[in-house]
Amino acid sequence: MSRFAISDIHGCAKTFRALLDQLQLSSEDTLYLLGDYIDRGNDSKGVIDIILALREEGMQVECLLGNHEWLLLNAMYETSRYENWLQRNGGAKTLESYGIDSEDYLSEMPEKHVKFFKSLSYIIELDDYILVHAGINFRDDDPMSDYPAMIWIRDWQRYHDDKVTDGRPIVHGHTPRLSSYLQTDVTTPGTKSFNIDCGCVYNGSHFAGQLAALNLDTKTVVFQENIED
Repeated sequence: MSRFAISDIHGCAKTFRALLDQLQLSSEDTLYLLGDYIDRGNDSKGVIDIILALREEGMQVECLLGNHEWLLLNAMYETSRYENWLQRNGGAKTLESYGIDSEDYLSEMPEKHVKFFKSLSYIIELDDYILVHAGINFRDDDPMSDYPAMIWIRDWQRYHDDKVTDGRPIVHGHTPRLSSYLQTDVTTPGTKSFNIDCGCVYNGSHFAGQLAALNLDTKTVVFQENIED
């Protein structure tokens, strides 16, 4: 029985499937997905199809809300936000993958996909880890209730407070970085946060396009390079 965490798939369905093929999950394993399944990449719909299929096959898959899913759920209610999502945050790619060209996009998406997006949680607390999409706002009076920060915050690690987390490290994504930094984190004793976003969708860039799966039990990482067309 193993536990894996993956974040920031961003529409890279072929790469996600290849990483799952490496993991060879069984129904006794648990897969934690930390948000940003959609936008920027070419096949956001395909990513959601894979997640739902895993669940239908009896796999244990727990999913968090990312800021990009939040944008999808909320962009349609404000024109400027809608245009920002499409033009700057990759929303146009998401709608294209669904074959949709409408501001009323939620009504045209498969019902089970919309239900999935609306079911996503902000945080998962395990006995030995805290899982969020972006991080924890330790400067807030009640950090564990600052839900917007959990999907948007950056540069929060310097304020880490073990009293808030009961000593549990935080696993998150949201801010892409080189895979070598994650390798350093998993081999460094006492690491308090593991950023597992290795810039999968940014293939050919500084980040070299890696999708990472962190084994929460062994603190080892399985990488899959971007294989999208």
